[in-house]
Amino acid sequence: MGPKSARDTSLQSTDRLAALLKASRSFVETLDLQTVLQATVDGVNELLGLDSAAVYLLEDDSLHLWATTPPLPADFPHELRVAPLPDHPHIREAVTSGVPVFLADMRTADLSPAERSVMEQRNLRTVLYLPLIAELKAMGALIVGSVDTQRSISEADVDLALTLANLAALAVRNAHLYDEVKSYADELEDMLAERERGERERDQLQMRLAQAEKLESVGRLAGGVAHDFNNLLTVILGHAELALMRIAPSDPVYAAIQEIQTAGERSAKLTQQLLAFARRQATAPRVLNLNAAIEVGLKMVRRLIGEDIELLCLSAPDLWAVKMDPVQVDQILINLCLNGRDSITQAGKLVIETANVTFDESFCNEHADCIPGEYAMLSVRDNGCGMDRK
Repeated sequence: MGPKSARDTSLQSTDRLAALLKASRSFVETLDLQTVLQATVDGVNELLGLDSAAVYLLEDDSLHLWATTPPLPADFPHELRVAPLPDHPHIREAVTSGVPVFLADMRTADLSPAERSVMEQRNLRTVLYLPLIAELKAMGALIVGSVDTQRSISEADVDLALTLANLAALAVRNAHLYDEVKSYADELEDMLAERERGERERDQLQMRLAQAEKLESVGRLAGGVAHDFNNLLTVILGHAELALMRIAPSDPVYAAIQEIQTAGERSAKLTQQLLAFARRQATAPRVLNLNAAIEVGLKMVRRLIGEDIELLCLSAPDLWAVKMDPVQVDQILINLCLNGRDSITQAGKLVIETANVTFDESFCNEHADCIPGEYAMLSVRDNGCGMDRK
């Protein structure tokens, strides 16, 4: 071999080393599996100067085609992209033995139908099967081939290609580990987020429980005080009534005692409302005029909603009578008005309205909770911002 041949050999070795370093650099710069495998086929193609390269990864005893060079045609059969390992006995031999398998001429080799289909699709004549093995585990196979049987593959070529295959196998293993760690990290992050949500919900429930216990205590206290006060009012009203029976209406003291009796009766109604709110008062439904019952409760409503909110009452004439406890009317009215007040940020308006309404069959079909009939309606409207669905 003359000086020129030696120089050519040296240049070829340098080019191959550069190609190997380039592929190796790609392996350490990314953990994306597709990028790693594409760098593998591009690198081995440049390293050996062959016509075709492909990487199959082994998943559950099936071969999955991940990367090729040149790219596959659009009509490349799907059954050749994903195939059982036994359909490719030469790949199986390489991955199970860990030793490269070289076929010098595919036309005379003993091929399976799948292998022959790949050969025909890619027009290959010479093929080298290289195992991808990392940590004694078969990851898949790197396949390189040529359309020319005159293109020889030397032992040095095989060693270089096997070195690249081993580096690629480690890169594939690292990519798999990265995916597993990332999946575990995502799962852990979801668990932590769920735990934080659970802790927030628990804290909110504890706050609600504490608030409910406070309200229950206040209700018991109010009920107890109202009960005792109601007993005192009974004594006051009884003595006032006895006094009125013993004094003549013309006596100047008679009118004063009447005022005491009137104030006592009003106080008794207030205590009945407190007892009802504390759930210590039995209901006593009776036939009443809803307008008159609302008029009694308006005094308390005005005190509760404040001076910034305008209160209007639109009472329907000839309103039908209803049968219910007057205290429950006060409860309903106060709750609706307080809800309306809470939806008004600053100044606003509350409108209390009564009317006679009739529900027919068509209306009840659209409103499942309604029963056809005639009703006395009580509505409370406000011009506040309202509430969201939650």
